[in-house]
Amino acid sequence: MNKYRKKTNISAAALALSALFSGVCVNVTALASPEFARSEEEWARLRDDKLEWDEIDGLVNEYNSVVRNNAIDLQDNAGKDAEEIRNDLLDSAADLDDLAATADGEDGMSMTAATYRMQAEQLRQSAESSVSDVEILRLQYRGVEASIADSVRNYFISYHTAIKQREYDEKQVELSRLAYETAVNQRNVGMATEIDVLSAEEALQTAEAALISDDSAIASAKRNMMVLCGWKYEADPEIGAMPEFDIEASDDMDVEADILKALENNYSYRADQRKLENAPSETLRQQYEETVANDREQIASDIRSKASAVKLAKLNYDQAKNNLDIKKKELETKRMQAELGTISQKELKNGELTVASLEEELILKEYALFSALCAYDSAVEGSASTGASA
Repeated sequence: MNKYRKKTNISAAALALSALFSGVCVNVTALASPEFARSEEEWARLRDDKLEWDEIDGLVNEYNSVVRNNAIDLQDNAGKDAEEIRNDLLDSAADLDDLAATADGEDGMSMTAATYRMQAEQLRQSAESSVSDVEILRLQYRGVEASIADSVRNYFISYHTAIKQREYDEKQVELSRLAYETAVNQRNVGMATEIDVLSAEEALQTAEAALISDDSAIASAKRNMMVLCGWKYEADPEIGAMPEFDIEASDDMDVEADILKALENNYSYRADQRKLENAPSETLRQQYEETVANDREQIASDIRSKASAVKLAKLNYDQAKNNLDIKKKELETKRMQAELGTISQKELKNGELTVASLEEELILKEYALFSALCAYDSAVEGSASTGASA
């Protein structure tokens, strides 16, 4: 029996979420794909107590309650007309609202609630159209799954960023403590005032408080990942390492070519094209012709915006790297000065802590660049914003 996952009851979303938060765990294989759908090795990796970057799509596909419910709902809707599908979409949106409302009442679950609420709104907007069919529903549900997987990836990056931020903030605490000790010593010999000491003490307290915030961010990101990937609320899976990536990948972006790919892949755009094909009246056809044209503009704009974000993140990374290189050279000079006795050991320690801090900052900039690249790639693969839901 798989002891790590949860099952969400399709016919009673509120009851299911209650079970989730109370820690009740039912074997999820009743919802997951049949055994033959994946190799034994794939199932073993998905079912172990570890969440790794390259497993996110599989975990969401097999164990996210919304995705599994949608897959079954898609089967149930085979052959249904537009009106029947419209009513079912509204029911699904209401279930998502229930999930969001319950999540809002739990500590650290606000982002998960927002994810469910966003998907509910998308479903309601889609239900307003009477031209939906099963193919549109399939595209819509595929977009929901991609959005949830993107959310998990964002939490994964946020989790590691928060860990690295804590390491950076620990260095800031050391630097602040060193500055406070220096201020006290200078006050004692008449070289600083009591105000200088109090200011240094306040800076130290602020730095220490940041560690508490970091711990909260780490826990929240992990909890949201776990819930979206199907673990029990109180489970404690291992989180895998950040994946390696090509830092220079931003130099290889072909934005105009990627816009064409994004149009081919975009779930909302393809659904709107399908609605245009299904439109029963000239008025609706004109409406969807405008919608499709707007989709093209919005997708192109979103790709260009995300490309700009990548370039900015790369620029910030390069600047952080140059700054670190400069401080490393300065540190070597300080080490020679310390050996000669021309600077104190405390000044040398300050230089060492500064370099260590900048090393952590560089990794933070690297993670930010990776996040921007992931957002860009996801947009190209089908999630670029059209400014409205399919």
